[in-house]
Amino acid sequence: MWYFNKTMRCAVRGLNVYTPGIERVKSLIDSGNNKIVFVPLYKSFGDFFTLQYINYTYGIENGFTFGNLEDTPRIGGFKQDKGWIESSGYIYSRRNNGQSLQGNYVNSALLSEIIKNNKVTTLFQNRRRFRDGKLSFKKQADKSMIWLLDAFQSVKESVNANVMIVPVMISYDRIYEQGNLSREMITGERRDYDFTGTMKQMFFTPENSLGEVFVKYLEPVNIEDYLKKTVGSGPLDQEKLDVASLQLTQDLTAMQHQNTPITLNAVISTILLQDAAEKMPMKTLLEYAGLGYDYIKAKNFPTMMQVKPYQVLVEAHVEALGFEVKNKTSKNAMIITNSLSVDLKQTLMLSYYSMPISAYFISEGAIALFLSN
Repeated sequence: MWYFNKTMRCAVRGLNVYTPGIERVKSLIDSGNNKIVFVPLYKSFGDFFTLQYINYTYGIENGFTFGNLEDTPRIGGFKQDKGWIESSGYIYSRRNNGQSLQGNYVNSALLSEIIKNNKVTTLFQNRRRFRDGKLSFKKQADKSMIWLLDAFQSVKESVNANVMIVPVMISYDRIYEQGNLSREMITGERRDYDFTGTMKQMFFTPENSLGEVFVKYLEPVNIEDYLKKTVGSGPLDQEKLDVASLQLTQDLTAMQHQNTPITLNAVISTILLQDAAEKMPMKTLLEYAGLGYDYIKAKNFPTMMQVKPYQVLVEAHVEALGFEVKNKTSKNAMIITNSLSVDLKQTLMLSYYSMPISAYFISEGAIALFLSN
């Protein structure tokens, strides 16, 4: 946690938390016999630490976290790493699609006991971090949702509590482990952080390199009411469990999609990705980004951008993405983009950051307004 906090204090330009959602959660905890299950989408290895910090800051119990065994990289190359995270209540849950019935039962039973005995539990929805940066329509239920609905039945019978799902939207300008993730996309293998890489991240992370982080605790979902609406009353047999878990997976993903903001970083990444020249005038990028901003505002798409992109801010984003800017702050500022043609990792990450806006723009052809050369 100390290592992460040190890196994040330097790298994050701002942590933006939607406080009405926080107050709503605190009210749920304080009133009635409610058991709260935070359900964030797993986007970055920083998610766990970000939520720990926010809950601690706002006086919310952290409880245990059902994490991801297959896609949680170790930090530093030390055998003790796992113990340090586990001591913070992180549970490495196995989420293989082909895992045995016994494995699913163990996870479900453990989740049930944790919910019964704690006011707050965190359950990451998806199995692994996104490799394309896009929230896709789910055709298969997430294991976590099957476990949660199964655990709900036991909780309801034992303690007669309301189990409330609180989806948590976490959005980053740029993710903490972009180098780690891009290597995984190229090799197809999970990559841990070695000692040298960890020290480099800790002491040489450029200031504001990750930009803004946005967190929003979304509208609560009462599981009992949700099941009545989805599959009707009565016992939750296997058929109903299959239907409800898939529907819940799709509904929570849709809530995340509707509340995930389009960031300036995504707009800039898209423009840079489309440019094939070795150089791009900053005034050109500002023009395209401004058109994109106007369209986003006109269509009321979710965004945290409050002002039209201006040069100093855009230059900071461009440099954080790994590009050189010559003659900064002047009208002749120039972005050197020739490295894009030789750096596959950089190309992958630009594509990753640009993906979230495709659902909003490509279908209407609006992307051409600010990406055309």
